[in-house]
Order: sequence, then C-alpha cells, then structure tokens
Amino acid sequence: YGGLLAAALIGGSVFAVYYFKKGKYSRTSLKRTAVGVSVLSLCVLVALGSGFLVFRDLNQYAESKDAYRDLAGYVEVPEQTASPESAPDPTEPKRDDADIVLPSVDFETLRENGPDIIGWLSLPDTVLNYPVTQTDNNEYYLNHLYDGTYNKVGCLFADYENRADFSDRNTIIYGHNMRDGSMFALLNRYDEQSYFDAHRQMYLVTPKGGYVMEIFAAFAAKPEESGSETSPWQLSWKDDGAYTTWLTAMKERSAVESDVTVTCSDKVLTLSTCTPGGTGRFLVMGKLVKVDNEI
Repeated sequence: YGGLLAAALIGGSVFAVYYFKKGKYSRTSLKRTAVGVSVLSLCVLVALGSGFLVFRDLNQYAESKDAYRDLAGYVEVPEQTASPESAPDPTEPKRDDADIVLPSVDFETLRENGPDIIGWLSLPDTVLNYPVTQTDNNEYYLNHLYDGTYNKVGCLFADYENRADFSDRNTIIYGHNMRDGSMFALLNRYDEQSYFDAHRQMYLVTPKGGYVMEIFAAFAAKPEESGSETSPWQLSWKDDGAYTTWLTAMKERSAVESDVTVTCSDKVLTLSTCTPGGTGRFLVMGKLVKVDNEI
C-alpha cells in the first residue's frame, strides 16, 4: 500500500505540473480538460485509499504489539548465561537438564485472556516470544489475536489436525512473516549459517511441561508440495520406515548444516511462514527434547 500511495502522489504531481503549469489547460478542449481532471481525481482517490490502508495497517501493528507485550507480562523469560553467538561444541558432553531454564508461564492467567492458548514459544534474545493457539480450523488465527480481536497480524497457531499436547510426530505451527519483523518474520533468516549457529534452539512451554526445540533443518518450500510424501507439512506415516525416510529428506533439504540427529523415536516441531513476497514458504524444523526440571 505504501508503494501505491507513493506512486499515486508522484504520478498525480507530475501530471499536474505538466498539464497545468505548461499551459496545456488553457489551450485544450473541454473534452481533454475533463480527461485531465478525471486523471487527477483518480490519483487523489488512489492516494486517499492507499493512505487509509497504510494507516490501518500501522494501527493494527501498534495494537498487536501492545497486546502481545501485555500478555508477555505473564511470562518470565530468564536471561541467558551463555552467549548465543557461540555455537555449542559437539565434543562436549550432552547438556544437563538442570542447566536449562525455561520461561516461566502463567497459563491460568493466559487462558483467561485467550482460552485457545496451548503453549508458549520463544527464541532467546529475539522478538520471537509469543503464545501458541489452536482452534478447529487453520484460518481464524491468520487475522485474529489470541483474545479474538480482529487484526491482520494474527497469532501463532498449531495445525487444527494436530493434538494440542504436541505429542504427534510432526506438530506444525504457523505464523505470518510481518514486515515490522514480528511474529515469524525472523524465520527467513535461518537460511544463513551464521544466524543458525547463533540461534540453534528454541523453547516451547506447555501446561504439562517444557521442551527444547533442537533445530535440524531450515529451508524454503512451495505450497503445492502439501499432500506429497516429501511434504514438510506431512502429519502421518504408514510406519517407522516411512517416517525415517521423511526425516532424512527434510534434513537433506536444509539450507544450513546441523549436527542434530533425528530418528523415528523423535517428535518434530515445524514452524511455517511465508517467504518475502508471500508466494513461497519457509520452514524451520527441530526435534522436541523434554526438559525434566521444573518450569
């Protein structure tokens, strides 16, 4: 809308200067005058319409930012004790759960504000710190906030065919790639090895426990892939062998190198958003590792 507004203003200004200042108006016929006025009127209408849409979008961005900031007040995100810029040393022993401090989430209060909230997803040291919702379709939360307020920013939501406890082999969470950098916009940065190396893990907290999402793949895909055997949005497999084949295919598609191994006993969390321009999709996939300490 911003580009359309700029084009209307610039086009109308150039036309007005050429048509009137150059003396065209005084020498032209009534018919041509009417055409000129019509063109200028159209430019003005386009500018006004585009301006309204820009204002509406900015207003919704601001409203959503305030709403999510207020909700985040019920979530305590601990400070990181280690620098996120340094990749973990694969030769070091496996982490102790006692070293993992997950966000502390007051789900009782959260659900008073948004009854469809089933979890909280966060990426340390970034703006990705949002509730995850779920309802009986994959459309509602595309343009509604967690409390049901209409807003084009929407809310992160799990696929309606997934179980709400994240116990499926592949749970999918969808979110918009917003121009202001909110929601799932930063997922597209996972095509850079340096960004992946600095942000290898996310945290998922649910009412029944917490998980570390260990990222093993990130890549672009086409919506038309949905329904195929190699679709990243696949939710079921005929047997362990088919699931293992799928996991291998996902890891091989990755734009970044990850030392995380996945087997048929693992549960996967897939984060899905639009690529810039909106025609493609970008996915970040990780295995869910249960954290046994208190959350």
